[in-house]
Amino acid sequence: MGRLETASLGRANNIDFLRFSLASLVIFSHSYPLLLRTSNRQEPFWVATGGQKTGGELAVEAFFILSGFLITRSWSSSRGAGDYLLRRGLRIYPGFLAAILFCGFLAAPRLADDPARYWREFSPVRLIASGLNLEMALPPGGVTVNGSLWSIRYEFLCYLTVAAFGLLGILGRRRLVVAAWLVCLGVHAGQIFLGWKVPGSRLSWLYSYPDFWPRVMSAFLGGAVAYLYRDRIELSRRWALAAVAALLIFGVAAPSWKLLPLLTPTLGAYLLLYAAYTPVGRLPDFARHGDFSYGLYLYAFPIQQLLVRALGPTLNVATLYLLAWGITLAFAVASWRLVERPFMRLKRSSRAASTGLEAPPAVFGELVPEAG
Repeated sequence: MGRLETASLGRANNIDFLRFSLASLVIFSHSYPLLLRTSNRQEPFWVATGGQKTGGELAVEAFFILSGFLITRSWSSSRGAGDYLLRRGLRIYPGFLAAILFCGFLAAPRLADDPARYWREFSPVRLIASGLNLEMALPPGGVTVNGSLWSIRYEFLCYLTVAAFGLLGILGRRRLVVAAWLVCLGVHAGQIFLGWKVPGSRLSWLYSYPDFWPRVMSAFLGGAVAYLYRDRIELSRRWALAAVAALLIFGVAAPSWKLLPLLTPTLGAYLLLYAAYTPVGRLPDFARHGDFSYGLYLYAFPIQQLLVRALGPTLNVATLYLLAWGITLAFAVASWRLVERPFMRLKRSSRAASTGLEAPPAVFGELVPEAG
């Protein structure tokens, strides 16, 4: 296939298909704990990997890897920090805010143990304020309405990290990015094997739960490093098969070694980018009708819970997954057409006006929503 640098040129890739598939995997993975109420003990990926990873967790890390690659590229193609941040904000915030309004006004009161108390304590202003911090603040005492939203804030903070690296010149010195990546992997290894805890502080409200950072940043920087070294990375079927073999050996055959979390941002990153840029049929046209992966991710968790509340005794994992996937897809289509795409067109229009040129097609593949 040649080098990643050549393969990643243009828009002929499988990224839209991969993101849609990963979002669908999250719905499948969440179906087990939400229906069976047994944590993840029966989730197939959790069982297969000896408790190392669920399918949703693997999808999270895959999203962050793709994001690291694409967002680093986005910075390099931006006209400046303002242009970069505006594009990132317009892609993340509108869909997120619409989703938390759905959760706060429709899903949460139907899932609350005491709906009357919920409405007495509910504050739309607090909900919107928390949404601006990419969180969802709801009255206490209810269920976790949308357990998938946690990663969106980490995602956006990773975007800010790329901007900081770019402004400080770190992206131009790629060995420094590799060093940061290795530090994250080392801390994550310490968490796994030595039980390390990343301490919090009074600013944890700003940068989120610190113990998650080594995991998500290892994946994100794995993608960023791949972008920075794309001129040296050879996309080879032989190496891809070797990566698959290693992941199966250490992920499935020898789970007691607990190496899968460290192989995902390394060998997993290589395999994911190989899959993203290997020509396969009509997959490059997968999102020709719209990019629905973000909406799938944002709305699935509350819809699954509403289905369990309404139809619980009649459902099994397969029927919950299929029903939730179909209903959530309808919400995702609406989110894309009514919320996400109009805001992206707003950015394209403003850019065209500022340059006096016709706006180019938007690179929708720059967004990678997280799940888990």
